Amino acid sequence: GLILAGLVTARLDRAIGTPRVHFVALVTLALSFLLFAWAPALPVTLAAAGGAGLSFGTMLAHVNQTLTAGGGALARVRTARGTLIAQISGLTVPIVIAIGIAIGIGWSLVALPVIVLVALSLRFTRGRQYRPIPRASVGGRLTPSFWMAWLFLVAISSFESVILFWAGPLVERQAAVPLEEAALVFSAFLAGMVVSRFGLSLPAVGRLEPTWLIRAGLVGVLTGAIIAWISTSFALSVAAFFVAGFGSGVLFPLGIALAMDAAPAQPQLASSRLVLGPGLGLLIMPLVLGVLADAADVSVAWVIVPLICVVAMALTIPVARDRRAMSRELADSSEA
Repeated sequence: GLILAGLVTARLDRAIGTPRVHFVALVTLALSFLLFAWAPALPVTLAAAGGAGLSFGTMLAHVNQTLTAGGGALARVRTARGTLIAQISGLTVPIVIAIGIAIGIGWSLVALPVIVLVALSLRFTRGRQYRPIPRASVGGRLTPSFWMAWLFLVAISSFESVILFWAGPLVERQAAVPLEEAALVFSAFLAGMVVSRFGLSLPAVGRLEPTWLIRAGLVGVLTGAIIAWISTSFALSVAAFFVAGFGSGVLFPLGIALAMDAAPAQPQLASSRLVLGPGLGLLIMPLVLGVLADAADVSVAWVIVPLICVVAMALTIPVARDRRAMSRELADSSEA
């Protein structure tokens, strides 16, 4: 669903207008959650998952355009705040749903809070124009600088999704604790991301050079991933994943902002294609690590995470170079 959204959102925006596409995406999300709640069979559940991914990806493309409007430090701060709000919501809603199921509400009513949120979104966004969203020229090409930033986002989405699926089994194997207890390390990873994105959302931090913040974040992820890889202590593993999450928290919002900065003339197309990154990372890399874990062991397959971090670090070199070149061009044009 995410990949499909990345392929079609810009074209739909041009065809029928962003507000209409946004409205359809919200309605599709509501219907998808209704299907989740009342699905009679697995194929219906899978269709609901696809619908949720498609509608979420479409709205994410629109949100990225609005948050990064105008570029610069303010766009990075807005993007950090947006991802912080999204992550807190993503941590809270599953807990609310789990409590509802635990007290006997049942799946048939689990979708109602989501439907209420969608209805409120429709109420407050219907008919609004989403800025900047100038119409993208048909057939326009995105710059090589954008695609370098896009590859960076694919890389970070890859190791984040690997951690999502495999952090618990790794710690279960390394620290010899039950999987239910080992799953706590992912909570530590998410907590580190929340703390990091809160700091990144402060205006003073937003004015720092983003590529240096990204590199510092990658060092944090790499350090945490390696410590978790070699540690046999559960407490140390929890701390390591908090450090990894703290480093990872800056990467996605800054990566989005840098990629959108590299495509000022094509915001619709650029934002649509950016949705492909998380989709590809989530689809491919956890399966790759799973295949390696079956062939060898999860502690051996975990080498993928440090390797992806190194690749992401290498991608920051051309991204930083292109930013410097763009800054020089802007300075020369302003002097002229």
